[in-house]
This record gives sequence, structure tokens and C-alpha cells, in this order.
Amino acid sequence: MDESKSAYPELVAEIDILCQGKPWCITGASALVFDDNALYFEITKPKHWRISPDGSPVAGLGCIGGSIEASESILDCLHREAREELGTDIRVHTAAATQLVYEQRVVRTCEAPIGGVPHPCLSTISANLYRQDALPTYDILAIMTLAAELMGTPTVGDLGALVRVPFGIMPNILCNQRVTLRHLRALSGVAVCSNLALPSNLAIMPVWTTRSLQLAWQAERSPIEALMANRSPRSQ
Repeated sequence: MDESKSAYPELVAEIDILCQGKPWCITGASALVFDDNALYFEITKPKHWRISPDGSPVAGLGCIGGSIEASESILDCLHREAREELGTDIRVHTAAATQLVYEQRVVRTCEAPIGGVPHPCLSTISANLYRQDALPTYDILAIMTLAAELMGTPTVGDLGALVRVPFGIMPNILCNQRVTLRHLRALSGVAVCSNLALPSNLAIMPVWTTRSLQLAWQAERSPIEALMANRSPRSQ
């Protein structure tokens, strides 16, 4: 995990300032996965759902990705997770800048150097609340989110459900704290595929790196526009 820092010296320097001397590490990698016209997200599995005060279940809308395993790089993790969760390969793109989201606040933009490894478009940084047992020496954890283009037709692999959201529909998702599954399915062009039965009253809200994407969009620093412009020539 710490080895991954060497790929992003400028970004690490910015995160060091935000963390104010507290020990931190890169613990996860995720991707804003896209095709010609849309972005792809997961609906979290039932074990991660919670019950709202009105009794309806609430699931998270997250990005594709997961924890970095021992000896893996960020890119290794992304490619493995794509094969496990989508059943296809991806092409990772570089971002011109990274939006740093610290404790659910968009704090600053870090410009990417020219050349080198693909640069993240988002970095989600927050206190180590849930991985104290596995990572007891780190007070703060960071997840790097890169843009990744689908190289094949995705399937619902190791996911609760897969959601395809056209670029033009994303504001309908990002401007709300939560949407119902019924409302989501009614949006033009949205497709929801699942290996399990989803309750009709399921509410869905952005979590983890999708929450960072939402905050960046609300602060008018969304990477989605750049994502659309940087699609492969075959996608134009």
C-alpha cells in the first residue's frame, strides 16, 4: 500500500498537508468506469444495506473497485477488480488533475504531472474508522479513483447489482442524497442488472468514492466532463 505512494509524489505531498502529520496509506483503488455514453456503478450487496427510519432498506451506489491486496499496485488492483466485478478488461485513462476530497469536503485540486503512470481523477481521504484491525498503525486512509474505459461487454460478476447511467442523466443522481430504485429505473437510458431480487422500496444513495464524485460535482469540480472528452477515438 505504501509502495503505491511512489507513483504520485505531487499528490502524496498534498495529502501529507491535509493529514497534518498523521500516518496514512493508500488502501483501495476504484474506477469511474465508462463506455461511449454512460458510467457504470455498483449497488452494494445486502450485507452493507441499512434500514432508514421509515423502514425502507437503503443501499449504496458505489464505484467499481476494492481493497489493494498485498504486493498489488493500484493498476493491478483495478484490472483485477474489473475482471471480478464486470467480467471484462478495462483501459485506464489519466486525469489532468485530481480532486482531493478530505472528510467529505472538496478541499483542493492537485494538477497532474505530464507523463508517468495514469493519474487519479479523485482521491477520497478519511479517518480509519472501519479497518483498525487490519491497519492499526494508520490514522487516515485514502482511495484512489481513476477513469477506466470498458473494453468489452460488462456482466454482473461479484456485485450486488450493476447500474448503467448515461452521462446526461448523472446530474439527476448527483443532485440528490438518495433516489428510489423505482425512480432510478424510470430515468431514460438507465439500466439495472442484478443477480439478486431487489426490493421495490429500495433507496439508493452515493457512498464512498461515488459520494466524493457527488461532492466534486456539487463544487463544480466534477471530472465527468473531462472523462467524456478523453474517450478513445473509437468512442467519438
